[in-house]
Amino acid sequence: MKNVLKNVNYYKYYNELLPYFKEEKAQKYFFLILSFGASIFFLLFAISPTLSTIAKLNKQISDSHFVDGKLNDKIKSLSSLSQSYNNIETDLPYTTDAVPTSADVPIFAALVQGVGKNTSTTVTDISVSKIDLGEQTATISSSFNFTVTADGDFDSLKNFLDNLINMQRVVAINSLQFTKSSTGSLELQISGSAFYKK
Repeated sequence: MKNVLKNVNYYKYYNELLPYFKEEKAQKYFFLILSFGASIFFLLFAISPTLSTIAKLNKQISDSHFVDGKLNDKIKSLSSLSQSYNNIETDLPYTTDAVPTSADVPIFAALVQGVGKNTSTTVTDISVSKIDLGEQTATISSSFNFTVTADGDFDSLKNFLDNLINMQRVVAINSLQFTKSSTGSLELQISGSAFYKK
């Protein structure tokens, strides 16, 4: 390529083109073409940042549409969850009564006493196993063991047992034992577990 440019006779071309550039019409065309070329050159420099900005703005608009779509999906999901929560909100107290968030031993003892009163049964003893209130382990559910001793006739004790099993608080009966008391009535001793969620 360098050899080709060295062999070009510039003087010859200059001498041949010089008479044409002396003509007024050729000068006008030359300056017109030169002005047009310079205008295009400077116009490209002026438009280049604008074109770059337009490309960035188009990308931002595209990203914004994507984010807007995702946010609309999230809003629909939250609205659906809110509607579902509203549908079950009235049932939540029953759930927390069935499986409370703490052991609530005094309330449990009061419930057992209430069951005894409603079934004409005398609850003579309620004892509960040791509960570690400071325990911080996250488990699905926890429980404490209890024993209940009640006196009454067979039908009232049977009703007491049925009501204890079916009361609002979730309990499991592990064992039960009927014995005859010194007064001639029946005595029922129940061992079970009461559940709560930590």
